[in-house]
Amino acid sequence: MKCFKSFPDFQMFELGTECSATLAKLDEFMMKNMRVGHVIRLVSDDPTADLELLRWAEQNKQEIIEIVQEKNSIQSSLSNSSNNYLFNIIIKKIKD
Repeated sequence: MKCFKSFPDFQMFELGTECSATLAKLDEFMMKNMRVGHVIRLVSDDPTADLELLRWAEQNKQEIIEIVQEKNSIQSSLSNSSNNYLFNIIIKKIKD
């Protein structure tokens, strides 16, 4: 079990997915399923996830609560990258 600064209401695991596709899924999920104040944990193995999500949050007026990078001990056979790390990104919806 991971400890984060805020307990997530939802989780999304995007392994082996390019960040642009992940952002599209995240946008859709947040619009359909989340209310202002809800928190989601996004797990990604995309090596640019941390930078892309920071940019996305600024553009979409959402809050990144925390980004935790950890060693990826299980390499996904679906992974299209050689990234050895996972990003746990905690996002709070602050705007509809």
